[in-house]
Amino acid sequence: MTRSSRLLVAILLLVGAPWPAQAVPRGDEAVVEQVPARERDRTDLVPVPQRAWVVLRGHGWGHGHGMSQYGAGGAAAAGLTWQQILDFYYPGTDTGSSGGEMRVLVTADTTPDLVVRHQPGLMLLDGAGGAAALPAGVTDQWRITPTATGTVLQRRTTKGGVVRWRKDRLVGAGAGFTAGGAPVVLVTPSGEVGYRGRLVSVPGSDGRDTVNVLGLEDYVRGVVTREMPASWPAQAIAAQAVAARTYAVRSRAGAGGRTYDVCDTTACQVYGGAAGETAAGSAAVSATAGTILTWQGAPALTMYSSSNGGRALGVDDIPYLVDQRDPYDDWAPNPNHTWMRRIADDTLEARWPAVGELTGIRVLSREGGGEWGGRVLGVRLVGTAGSVTVPAAELKAALGLKERWFTLVGARRRW
Repeated sequence: MTRSSRLLVAILLLVGAPWPAQAVPRGDEAVVEQVPARERDRTDLVPVPQRAWVVLRGHGWGHGHGMSQYGAGGAAAAGLTWQQILDFYYPGTDTGSSGGEMRVLVTADTTPDLVVRHQPGLMLLDGAGGAAALPAGVTDQWRITPTATGTVLQRRTTKGGVVRWRKDRLVGAGAGFTAGGAPVVLVTPSGEVGYRGRLVSVPGSDGRDTVNVLGLEDYVRGVVTREMPASWPAQAIAAQAVAARTYAVRSRAGAGGRTYDVCDTTACQVYGGAAGETAAGSAAVSATAGTILTWQGAPALTMYSSSNGGRALGVDDIPYLVDQRDPYDDWAPNPNHTWMRRIADDTLEARWPAVGELTGIRVLSREGGGEWGGRVLGVRLVGTAGSVTVPAAELKAALGLKERWFTLVGARRRW
């Protein structure tokens, strides 16, 4: 396996990195003043005085593979259609079609039971293929919960301010709820959310999971403008819809024995249920209905991230994920194309204590391609007690950097 192939394995769970979310500056990691745009790369050892800021200038946010979401916005603003945007970011892929259902892990439902609000048309799915209408006027909430004697349906009652759950009937594994064409209202610790299709309770790694089973197009409606702003150009949102649909279909094909096909967070791609739908997103889904990208007849790996900083990063053995300059990423609304960070020396000393008191830092190697020679592979921290070589991926994760593509501007005393 090549180095880039190993890198791909590590970043697959990050494909759904969100479009606009920005790390909130925390104390010593605040954004600093701008420096000249033509800052040269510092490959020499940058001295770090006591009580100093280590200043970085960088490009991009996310893994940089495939489509830049801000780049898609810039391309659409420049007049490209969604087909042309996808051709640029995934060159050589073909279009295909897909449908069917998706099984989405609802990560917000962390309770040991599946609880829904009563609503008109609510039906119990008993897990054995049967369905029964649930009566109105007997409760405001129903739940499916495991007990010592089996999984049961219960209804909530309140008397004298005391809440009790009363057994209604036994149900089978995989029991759940549906409300026909209306979203089912799920009750979670963080609030209530409506989900189209069905909500089912399945065995999980921590005992039980809630899974939303719904049509592919309804799923994409709940994703597309959670991953890209509804206010962006329509052609960019349409490109996002195809990328999200393709990603979902590929994930479904690789689900194996899991009880779900895809999760609802940035570890996969962000899905907000019916609450995540917007008019702009639904229009994009309708305009691209059923369309996916394929490579040699199979769903393509449509990786995407917020911003590639002006250069997409290729992946070995995946011909359509190419290393190329991106002229669209430097779109006016993009705060991630170029960024600045400053990091206190004692933050680095606390994270890598083997260096003692930090006295210098150096970029060791880069992947090549783009300003300063491309994304960083590793850095060396030098101190009074010794030196430590830190892989750039570890540095990025530990310090919350937007990307590994950065240069060392210098170190400045903190006053």
